[in-house]
Amino acid sequence: AKQLTKEFNNIGGGGGPGGGGAAAGGGARNRLLSFMTGLNTTFKELLGRIFFINLAWKAWNVVLQTTTESFRNIIQFDQGLKNIQAITTATTQEISGARELIRGMSRESIFSPTEITKGLTLLGQAGLSFKESMSVIHSTITLATAAMTSLDEATNIMTSILAAFNLEASDSERVMNILVAAANKSKLSIEGLNIAFNFAGE
Repeated sequence: AKQLTKEFNNIGGGGGPGGGGAAAGGGARNRLLSFMTGLNTTFKELLGRIFFINLAWKAWNVVLQTTTESFRNIIQFDQGLKNIQAITTATTQEISGARELIRGMSRESIFSPTEITKGLTLLGQAGLSFKESMSVIHSTITLATAAMTSLDEATNIMTSILAAFNLEASDSERVMNILVAAANKSKLSIEGLNIAFNFAGE
């Protein structure tokens, strides 16, 4: 009986009868609370690290996408210059000088260098020489900006009118002023004016 009593007391933490077991039980609860508090702190630290890792990953994705887009634009710009040279038979020196001129036009307008090279390509395809295309593109950019239309559309109507009325590249600024005024007065878009001129020319 004494041995059994001793063993039963040991279950409570080795204390004797009375308050010893209760004290041991309180110590166990305190250790459990301490463990849970530490676990909660560790969990919060882990969540904080995950949050910052997630932010860093998102920032890296933005940098990667921006870099990829920049490389893509550079490649398209270079290809655009090659297209212009092939169509207008411009010299390598002329294309080299055009590179910085086009970038300057882009900085002063809402159009990217790639969009401007595409506009120059359309001008060349319409039969304009390299020098004529470089002259007309300024007025075309202004027209597209003022009429709030694409550079492609502005280029199409510009080349259509120059050809229909046998005008020179040097007349492009006057054409641009007339088109902007006509669009403002008639409330027609550049696309609408282009369609009207096409029908008038038939």
